[in-house]
Amino acid sequence: MIKTVGVLGAGTMGCAVATAFAAGGYPVRVVEIDTQRRKAIREEIAAQLDLYVENGLMAIGETTAAMQRLSCYSSYEEGLRDVDFLIENIPELLELKQTTFLRLDRICKPETIFASNTSGLKLSEIALHVSPQRRKRMLITQWMYPAHVVPIVEVTVYGGVSQEIVEEVETMYRNIGKRTIRILKEVPGLVVSRIDQVIAREAFHLVEDGVVSMKDVDAAVQYGVGFRLSAAGPCAVADLSGLDILGTTASHVLADTCVDPGLSKILGTLLSEGKSGVKSGEGFYSYFDDNTEHYNKVYLSKLMQQLKLLNIESKTPI
Repeated sequence: MIKTVGVLGAGTMGCAVATAFAAGGYPVRVVEIDTQRRKAIREEIAAQLDLYVENGLMAIGETTAAMQRLSCYSSYEEGLRDVDFLIENIPELLELKQTTFLRLDRICKPETIFASNTSGLKLSEIALHVSPQRRKRMLITQWMYPAHVVPIVEVTVYGGVSQEIVEEVETMYRNIGKRTIRILKEVPGLVVSRIDQVIAREAFHLVEDGVVSMKDVDAAVQYGVGFRLSAAGPCAVADLSGLDILGTTASHVLADTCVDPGLSKILGTLLSEGKSGVKSGEGFYSYFDDNTEHYNKVYLSKLMQQLKLLNIESKTPI
């Protein structure tokens, strides 16, 4: 049984993961080697918990208990040696992940379950240097940004991990309010990221092609595509709309959609100009009022209101 969770790396994703576990009742040990970043962990997580309270997802008194379940370390040995479950949130560099897991394999107890929070790298490559025994207790559990709010977690069930371990990890995630999906075979990007990329590619293409403005393509997804998909998934929505209608539309539309294998021109141009979104002050839109915290808070609050309405325990397609 998983009782104690270790979180390696306390960047944006790692802090959010730690927040979810602490709020969900698990003692959490966060390891961050960067001194300045480590000093900011407790303040950042406290702010995320406060936003839970503001949006009715947590009672005021519960935040104190959640913070008491949190501890921060600079040492792998001190922080992670005895954890039952360890999730890695370090940069997406294969060699770094390989050497890190090799080191952790030697530090952690044999029973510790290892997880990588990645969608871009393959489990078979990340686990290349760990012991055969550890590979049976190693998997990818991919969270989505913002991780402390978005309920989905992708769980890989290939690579030699046992059914017992998968079920133990899924139980832990259910205990903190997450909904898991099983990834049955190794593919780049797993599932959610692949769907995200396809939607983004077509949206960006429509803007590049002069079909629609950025503002209106955002509205089309937020109030059209996304509005429906927030109530039911694409297969269920297709059933409700009528598969005959979907098939007819597909015969007219699919041949004209974007199939470019690389970055869209508009995205490539923005990146080459150093425009990476809110954090740089400009992306598709401009954010030069230097109010990054405001934009993030509004976005998170909207997601939290959706979370309150979502019945993640539903056993029906819709």
